[in-house]
Amino acid sequence: VKYVASILNRLVQSMDKYQQQQQQPQQLDSSTEEAKYMFPIITCLILQSPPDFEQVLRRIQALTSADLMESAIDYLIVLCSDSERVYKEALGTYDLRLAAMVASQSQLDPREYREQLATLQQMSEYRRKFEIDSYLKRYKQALDSLFVSETPEDRAMCLQFALHHQLFVQALHLFKADAESSATLRKSYADYLYKQKDYLTCGSILMQNNEHESAALVYRNGLHYQLAIQAACNVKQWNTNVIPLSEISSTSNVSSLQEFIRSVSDRLSEHGMNLEAARVRLLYLKDALGALQAFIEHEYWMEAIQACSYAHHLTESSHDMESSVLLPALMHAVESKMDVLQSSGSKVSERGKRLVHLRETQALMNDRVKRNGAGANGIDDSNSDVFSDTTAASSIGSNFTFVSHTSVASSAASSGLGSTVSFTRREKIQARKIHKQSRKKIRQGHPKEEEYLVEYLKNFIPKVKMIQSMDELIKALTYYGKYEQIHGLRGAWNLLVEEITSLPDDVLVMAAPELQYSHKVIIPKLEEEEEEHHGGGVLIPPRDPNAEAVKYVLDKIRSVFGKPEFANLPLG
Repeated sequence: VKYVASILNRLVQSMDKYQQQQQQPQQLDSSTEEAKYMFPIITCLILQSPPDFEQVLRRIQALTSADLMESAIDYLIVLCSDSERVYKEALGTYDLRLAAMVASQSQLDPREYREQLATLQQMSEYRRKFEIDSYLKRYKQALDSLFVSETPEDRAMCLQFALHHQLFVQALHLFKADAESSATLRKSYADYLYKQKDYLTCGSILMQNNEHESAALVYRNGLHYQLAIQAACNVKQWNTNVIPLSEISSTSNVSSLQEFIRSVSDRLSEHGMNLEAARVRLLYLKDALGALQAFIEHEYWMEAIQACSYAHHLTESSHDMESSVLLPALMHAVESKMDVLQSSGSKVSERGKRLVHLRETQALMNDRVKRNGAGANGIDDSNSDVFSDTTAASSIGSNFTFVSHTSVASSAASSGLGSTVSFTRREKIQARKIHKQSRKKIRQGHPKEEEYLVEYLKNFIPKVKMIQSMDELIKALTYYGKYEQIHGLRGAWNLLVEEITSLPDDVLVMAAPELQYSHKVIIPKLEEEEEEHHGGGVLIPPRDPNAEAVKYVLDKIRSVFGKPEFANLPLG
């Protein structure tokens, strides 16, 4: 059926194109080819998805023969099996005669449609179109018809209709010459946008209404801090009680521009935008010390250096800030990083060797079981030297325990490998989490020891934030000529990288997505792919995405000290 409909669609399109080129009249009598093939044409148009009722009814309207029209309408009703749908589509053409014919030939109640059609017949043209479009829920077309209506009552009703059906964009275009109506529409549109959490557009609409305080608060809620501050600069008097949005009326407890900017910085911090929050404090509040402390806390070292430079232009006290705040924090960060790198290297070495030994022992056990045929011959291998070796291996370092994978992420994050090192409150929070979760231990011999070891080791591979933090730290140390500290970090980092390099490939593969590896990590199928462009049947081995992922991870962590600008640093 779909294939036949496709052919008929092409036929109808060709007939339409030919008719337009020849500029033939719209009337169709029984002698025309289109009238002869009316039923197939109706069939193909209705079988489309969605059905093209407009084209069908247009052709029926063009028929000059009343008998042919009735036959076509009957066929359409039978084909659709929904007489009410056909009646509404006919009414949508604004042709009351056609709608009456459809209703009379269907099973609709005559009292209902006759009364409706009689009422519509008495209306003016545009009011009739408005009522029909409203009845069919074509509200955009209804608004256009109502707007061009000649009566003042219809024009007054137009604004309320637009507000009720939330046709704000269309109504703003129609009422662009009416300042009062446009202001009312923008006010309601802003409320609607705020509920939809479209803070950017909402703030823009409020700015057009000169409601700068409301716009500033909306931009602040949407974290558009630059626009929020710009809008706030246009506020002449705060707390003017013109805020139309009930959700932000209660938050308008600022009485000055400075207080508002401070609230913007606080909101950015609450949503993790710490760099932007510190920049707001520095550039707009002129709080160089507060910004410097924020930069240091989140390890934005280059920004911290710029804050000291900016403070020099404000108070000429940048040297005091550098010596008393920045440099001690920088040295503390070096010490913390060194401790983390050394500790992580030893843990990766210990757990990595355990994982390799565990897998080798398991492979040996599987091989012995296969050779002895324990499953088939019923041989008990519990006293076998293989199992004895496993037991002995488990007793090596019997006090060896490690945190389960539920707490590994917290442990690694607190060590600085999952995130940047904290110096104050975050450090205490992470310590409490580790202490609480340290009760969950996985000991050697646990059935899921291998799974937990892989997850545990994966979390010690440096993440993107750690790499960025190290890069910032090295640049800051280079700026202050702290070459000895740089080489110390380089040595600790290289030792960690060396231990990570010796880990099994599957551990590195698991860490690839967290280092922004964009390709899929899968186990390739053992099949050959034909290289199409050779055309000679040349076979090439399949690409190994896991090998690429391993190379990507190693290149990523080696790149920290592999940059050309760090190659020629003095020894210190």
